[in-house]
Amino acid sequence: MARYEIRLYKPTAHNPNKAEVVNQIALEAVDDADAEAKAPLVQIPTWDDSHWALLFSPDGKMIWRLERATDA
Repeated sequence: MARYEIRLYKPTAHNPNKAEVVNQIALEAVDDADAEAKAPLVQIPTWDDSHWALLFSPDGKMIWRLERATDA
């Protein structure tokens, strides 16, 4: 199993064009496809106020992104 990482981001308060990491969650997976399948199932802490999540492979490549759902 390889170690993948989900990083949760939100825009900075002083510059909405920049983002900051608010949490990082480790994910064990066999390969990229397995990690992409597992990523949406990861439990995000209730205190987390991130706007999007990015999944990174063991070599640091971004392979998945999820935007936070917003109320219409």
